[in-house]
Amino acid sequence: MQSLIRERFWIIRARKTIKSILNECVICARFKVKSLSSGPSPLPPDRVTDCAIIFEVLSKLDWHKISRETSPQKIVWKFIPPTVAWRGGWWERLVRIIKELLRCSLRKSILSYDELSTVICDCEFLINSRPLTYISENPQELIPLTPAMFLIESLF
Repeated sequence: MQSLIRERFWIIRARKTIKSILNECVICARFKVKSLSSGPSPLPPDRVTDCAIIFEVLSKLDWHKISRETSPQKIVWKFIPPTVAWRGGWWERLVRIIKELLRCSLRKSILSYDELSTVICDCEFLINSRPLTYISENPQELIPLTPAMFLIESLF
């Protein structure tokens, strides 16, 4: 937000002002509220026993052969359990940002393929326009680099 505003205007203490405005936004606050939840309920026995077979389809795989076959392409496999997304690092954070953008912009809309494609392209633009470094309050410092600057040569 701050880097987009700073392209046209220089606001003193912009970070503090933007943070206070976003904290007062009722719509944003509604989407940031975490739902109340109790602990997970136990799964029905038929679902648990059927799922065990699938994970036994995984134990029978020859992982050494898979790693030998994929090593010339320099593929590094990283298995992340679905319940521990924080192990994914920065890409999981980007997935979360995309989900938040889609949740806030779409709400309960039903879109066609073309409309959804357009919305996702807008989300992609927002992600790629985020600064890669800290935005300083000092007006003498250079503008921060963004991924969009590397993708679109005309921005340099």
